[in-house]
Amino acid sequence: MLAMGNLLGSNITDPLASFGLGAMVSSLEVPPLVLRFDIPVWGAATVLALGFLSRGRGLTRAPAALLAVIFAAYSALRLML
Repeated sequence: MLAMGNLLGSNITDPLASFGLGAMVSSLEVPPLVLRFDIPVWGAATVLALGFLSRGRGLTRAPAALLAVIFAAYSALRLML
């Protein structure tokens, strides 16, 4: 349960609150790449991780390894773009 709270806090609340509060204080221009690439990847990874966690067995090695590979691929693609 702690992992789900951490996941929701770090992947949903933090970016939305940061961007929302920042935009309230000063205008904020979001690069198109963030809208087209980063946000959909964040959303898909969050849904995937929540799907793994909702099975009731916690996060075992295979799903954790898959999430780590997805993160590595995302990081590599993001560096190339």
